[in-house]
Amino acid sequence: GQADHAYWGRPEDMTMDRPAYKITKDKPGSDLAAETAAALAAAAILIRENAVSRDTGDGLFKNQDEAKAYPDLLLQHAEQLYAFADTYRGKYSDSIGDAQAFYNSWSGYEDELCWGAAMLYKATGKNVYLQKAHTQLSKFTQQIWGASWDDKWLWCKILLADIHTTDTVTETVNGNGSDGRKSIGDLSPPSETDITNFFTSYMPGGSLPYSPLGLVFRDTWGNNRYVANACFSALIYAKILEKRQTHTPDATLKKQTQTYRLWAKDQIDRLLGRKGGSGSRSFVVGVEPNPPTKPHHRAASCPVGGGVCDWQAYNNPGPNPHTLSGALVGGAQQDGVYVDDRQNYISNEVAMDYNSGFTGALGGLVELGLREGGGMAPSSTRQRTPRTLLAQGRVKV
Repeated sequence: GQADHAYWGRPEDMTMDRPAYKITKDKPGSDLAAETAAALAAAAILIRENAVSRDTGDGLFKNQDEAKAYPDLLLQHAEQLYAFADTYRGKYSDSIGDAQAFYNSWSGYEDELCWGAAMLYKATGKNVYLQKAHTQLSKFTQQIWGASWDDKWLWCKILLADIHTTDTVTETVNGNGSDGRKSIGDLSPPSETDITNFFTSYMPGGSLPYSPLGLVFRDTWGNNRYVANACFSALIYAKILEKRQTHTPDATLKKQTQTYRLWAKDQIDRLLGRKGGSGSRSFVVGVEPNPPTKPHHRAASCPVGGGVCDWQAYNNPGPNPHTLSGALVGGAQQDGVYVDDRQNYISNEVAMDYNSGFTGALGGLVELGLREGGGMAPSSTRQRTPRTLLAQGRVKV
């Protein structure tokens, strides 16, 4: 942390010592290990559902046998990591002191144990993981503040909502899922009040304020990430609610589904500068109108074609020589004021956790076929948009 932050330049030019840390049974990191287990399990699901079911000529795998074996390898390690996280409990930032100043685990490790178990159940179908997820969920006693790299409670709850959602006629006919939800073994569907309360707090009229740009305001540092993550989460939850209506139409659920989707589209439009009045602008580098040109990013600030790159590049008042296309910056403050300043990491930092939810929300809107003006294409007319256009920010969602 300290060594990285004291350096300004290209990552390939780093020559200083960069210490590596590890977690052990004596210095545990349940949050770190369980989150990694969740990531491996999610990757296994993705590969199993895609690479295994299509021709492997894309270069990912040599043949179908290799494509089928790789998800199993990921799950083997995911289960090992989760067992380690569950057995030797503790926050990784308590074990790795250098992490406390930069990425302290404020939410603790219970949320990652819930999230990891739910994802492992989704990937393996083993009831032991669903039981563990429910056990962890029972330990949550507060309101959900936000969805972030640190706090996974919302996503664990949404994933469990999906797991307990019926999507078959048999379950509905048997009376197990008449409201679109189902029990699994002796585990009843968990309450979703915390999920709906979260979205209510973020929407107009909720407990959170809105800036003059029309964007919900959650936090001073990198507010756009919380907006994007909430949009992504709303679109996922709306998809679950829609699935519940497959065999049991419900006017209330239909309205709720539509509300979440249109709110997410409205907020993403504002991040892209398509709404927000006279002060509107894009907060995505390389995407008009008036995008950021000086994001807080070391390599992008370095001269083109080589040459010295140091703190002089940081202090350069001009735009970055390199366009970091697609990067979402932290954004405006509650009063709607945003200054495109490389030195302001609170408003102009870029990061993977900023773009992950934003990219997911864009993908969700493209899948839905949401159109300009708030209209929604019927399911039968939804079209997939080429990934290249999405990556270049040229998709009209």
